[in-house]
Amino acid sequence: MAGILYVVFNKWITNPETKEMPYKIGITKGTVEDRYYGLGLKMPGEFETLSAYLLEDYQQVESFFLNLFKQYRNNGEWFNLNQEQLNLIKLNCEHRKRILIFK
Repeated sequence: MAGILYVVFNKWITNPETKEMPYKIGITKGTVEDRYYGLGLKMPGEFETLSAYLLEDYQQVESFFLNLFKQYRNNGEWFNLNQEQLNLIKLNCEHRKRILIFK
């Protein structure tokens, strides 16, 4: 069964010194907006979706990116990623010819 791989961010948690804003890479079988509730229990601020893809192999794709970016891990599934790394996620998911559900 397919699921959603998503990348979200929350401007509230931007590092005031470095101006880095971490991104969360996650998966869900529901909607990304439903995940906002669970995330909001852990931190304040408003979450925004950078991208979300409906993928058959969403769990494997998430594992791939969590491992690929492990040295950029901020906390849990939150990573300090640059635009090139975000583009890599986008290109990889679009290459899979799956459905982009949010861009």
